[in-house]
Amino acid sequence: MFSKIIDLRDTFKIKTNLPITKVNPDLIKITNIDTLDVPFSVHLDDNYDRVALEFDLQPNDHYKIRLSPLALEDFWGNTHDTIFYQVKTKAISDYGNLNLQLIRSDSDPFVLELLNKKGEVKGSYDTANELDYYQFPLLAPGEYLFRYIRDENGNKKWDTGNYLKKIQPEEVLYSVEPVELRANWDVNETLRIPDKNTQILKRTTIIDSLDPEKKVPRLEAEDEKKIDLFESQ
Repeated sequence: MFSKIIDLRDTFKIKTNLPITKVNPDLIKITNIDTLDVPFSVHLDDNYDRVALEFDLQPNDHYKIRLSPLALEDFWGNTHDTIFYQVKTKAISDYGNLNLQLIRSDSDPFVLELLNKKGEVKGSYDTANELDYYQFPLLAPGEYLFRYIRDENGNKKWDTGNYLKKIQPEEVLYSVEPVELRANWDVNETLRIPDKNTQILKRTTIIDSLDPEKKVPRLEAEDEKKIDLFESQ
């Protein structure tokens, strides 16, 4: 049976054509590469057409998932035959880690999101920490952008505003230059969030190989020119 690759940060999901009304976890079994039972929890999405099986994914592991008849029932009371799935995970060295230090002149509420080239959100923060330091571990190699939302009303999401009440949409800033992340690398970014009336910022990038045997050179670059690393949406 073909084994699908699942990222360590992902959740295994089953999509159905009809709304699911009943789920019996006792009829679902997950085992790992050592044929040991894996604990899991089951969640239905708001549309009742996706079943999420949440379990602890380990690197370099192979999981078999079995759904016996009556594990799922749809809106009409229909069930299914025995269903088998197989998924496997990659090694830690196949991923990279991205760490971001924000430098801001204010402590206003915000939403920080990390986007891949497809525009998919691969990590987010909506609460500041003491150091304004944010980690995005176990990312697939590729290019990433940051999206920074000035969350004026503190509701942890972007608001479109209200024309009748003369409320402007909340400001959204995007990083113009993507961050390149390679397998087995730690990339540390420092970004200064510009004031509302300026687009000047400093950027410092430090890239380290996680595997010293690969002897990937340490790269340090600092750019203090006036660059539009962020632009308004």
